[in-house]
Amino acid sequence: MEDLTGKRFGRLIVLSQEDLPEKQSNGNTVGWRCRCDCGKEIVATRKQLVNQGLKSCGCLLSDTARDKIKNNVLCHYKGTTISAINPDRRPNKNNTSGVKGVYWSKSEKKWTAKIGLQNKSITIGRFDTLEDAAKARKQAEKDVHAPIIAEYESDKWTNITAVYLNEC
Repeated sequence: MEDLTGKRFGRLIVLSQEDLPEKQSNGNTVGWRCRCDCGKEIVATRKQLVNQGLKSCGCLLSDTARDKIKNNVLCHYKGTTISAINPDRRPNKNNTSGVKGVYWSKSEKKWTAKIGLQNKSITIGRFDTLEDAAKARKQAEKDVHAPIIAEYESDKWTNITAVYLNEC
């Protein structure tokens, strides 16, 4: 068996070999005591370290989640996710019309245009042609999303400063 002592796996450094508290399903009874950069010690199997890519005691996941929350706070403005209403955002992968916010309603046999704001979906209308639905959606983006984006952009530096002052 390869000696992992002294090797680093992400934030973990292997300290020593250690018996596992219980036998693994593959019959393995040997683990490795590791110390994370945060100071916490854990016992992990070779498979977890080498094959599964274990990188920390769990603190890395917490730090990543915290970073995502911080970034999300900066991207939310008045109950709206700014990145979701960005006019340059591409349509979702499951969009079949090719136009953001426009889909074919089988039951009504019409193109339906919708727009989202503050976690609400607003139906703009139902149209006979894709072009009419796309035009209505574009106009709604100008009427509904553009003012929020403009206001966010003008307040952005104030908001960022406030978030960092509260977080630090």
